[in-house]
Amino acid sequence: MKGLIRREFILMKKALIISAVLYILALIASALWLLSYRYGNLADMPDFERNGYFEMTRIYTPIIIATIAMSASLIGQNKQTTADLRSGWQKFSYTLPVSEETLAGSKIAVRLILTYAGALLSILGEVFVAAISGTDVHLNMIFLIIALTLWMHIAALEIPAILHFKDTKILYAVSTGIIGLLFLIEFIITKKIEPLFNTRAAEILDAARKKDPDATFETLEIDPIKFFIEVLQPYIDKAAAVLKIIFIPTALALIFISYKWTVSELKRRAM
Repeated sequence: MKGLIRREFILMKKALIISAVLYILALIASALWLLSYRYGNLADMPDFERNGYFEMTRIYTPIIIATIAMSASLIGQNKQTTADLRSGWQKFSYTLPVSEETLAGSKIAVRLILTYAGALLSILGEVFVAAISGTDVHLNMIFLIIALTLWMHIAALEIPAILHFKDTKILYAVSTGIIGLLFLIEFIITKKIEPLFNTRAAEILDAARKKDPDATFETLEIDPIKFFIEVLQPYIDKAAAVLKIIFIPTALALIFISYKWTVSELKRRAM
């Protein structure tokens, strides 16, 4: 199996190099973006506006870095699996005889190595962004990385699915649809919460004015991003607690399912 794993990484060399370059570029771009709020043209913005944009950048740059770290290299393995199918698996001739179980095990092992290497790079990306921005490491981001790691175990089902459908087009179409749906949900939630926040603030102000008509009131500017996070924090904490409990058994179950399904598809292919 070691030979098969080594072979997989050698054939994925181009994809791994591209992933590494994208990761480094994402770190550099994030650093320049964050530093521009202190030393660049964005430093001239009004304090409240600048702080709001800074918080938004601080939140999204580690997510972009994590997305690149955890998904870019996986595309290389998917393409390699497709290439093996199209070549009739002839590239395995120098390692034959090899059982379906050994072949499936090597594929899943490579996916796990890529997944946990991506998780480590994602955490390093969060630490890097925190250092550049002069802020603390966000525990919510660490939780998100752990959740993405579990999602990558689900994504490992791509391997047997590629063997079944003999292509990646269907998988990529489904993945794009899921990502688009998540962004749509985020957009809808944001658009729903913002007017509710403004309405509630206006109600509180009106009630205060009715109680004391002669008083002078000042509008308190609240960062909507921080407010949004504070509102969601109790739910994030509960989700994190649940994730701590289910991560290991769910990950092991998904690895087992991916392995058994891959073996089944390889045996079906050999018939």
